[in-house]
Amino acid sequence: MAFNAYETKRLEKIIAAHINKTLDQGFRITDDSVELFEQRPDKKNPQEMLELPMARATYIKAAKIWKVYWMRADRKWAGYERMPQVDTIEEFLELVEDNELGCFHG
Repeated sequence: MAFNAYETKRLEKIIAAHINKTLDQGFRITDDSVELFEQRPDKKNPQEMLELPMARATYIKAAKIWKVYWMRADRKWAGYERMPQVDTIEEFLELVEDNELGCFHG
């Protein structure tokens, strides 16, 4: 189920305050998920920006939790085993920022 306009604006505000602008991180909100990505110039065409997915959280409304995913080297999302779910979007953002296992970004 997609977020309503109020929920989307709230998420945008929280995420924008947490992501690291110096590393050119961005985010998108689609349906019931938030995806964080790193933006870098393409090595072959520096005028073109690439988006490198880092982390995703999907809200499970019935359980009121966020499921946490990371992007594997094979370009598939995988559940983050260390902490498969969190209660708030803020917890998700902190988990990605801490990057304890190095799964979310380099």
